[in-house]
Amino acid sequence: MFCVPQTTVREIILDAPLFDYFFLQSHGNEQDWEWKLQDAHGFIGVGSIIVGWYISDKLKQILEKLVIAKEYHFYPSKLLYNGTKLNYWIFQYAGLYGALNKSSYIDFNKSVFLDEFSGEIIHVKNYEEYKGQVDLIQKKSNYEKELRFSKMVLASYVDFLPLASIYSGVIV
Repeated sequence: MFCVPQTTVREIILDAPLFDYFFLQSHGNEQDWEWKLQDAHGFIGVGSIIVGWYISDKLKQILEKLVIAKEYHFYPSKLLYNGTKLNYWIFQYAGLYGALNKSSYIDFNKSVFLDEFSGEIIHVKNYEEYKGQVDLIQKKSNYEKELRFSKMVLASYVDFLPLASIYSGVIV
């Protein structure tokens, strides 16, 4: 495995060294680790600090044809699989953490939210109002409830939108 340099949280590092190879590992017995080769793998262990996927060359070619929300980067790597090094990529898609990049893709004024604590429908005008409502609901519920999207309206077209800091998950 490798160590990510200590820089801004979730920063895209454009001058990263070549990652010689990774290997498949799971929580089961070592002899079962390589049973399933996929086009996308998640990271576990030390690699779990990477927000993104470990992808095949085939999937990278597909993703490159999509409109992907900024910031993202493909890092060349190899996957050691059954003794052979295959071309794989680290697809880091989180970019700078926070609303800076992702909130501009959401039309908050047209979106609709559900207050999980009260069950009420909430409307906000912008990210700042959204964040204020999130903080209020979390404090009222001892951080057990959230403000969830009931309807999300995008402000501009994207094929791939990770929602770190706004909502968990990725829209594809």
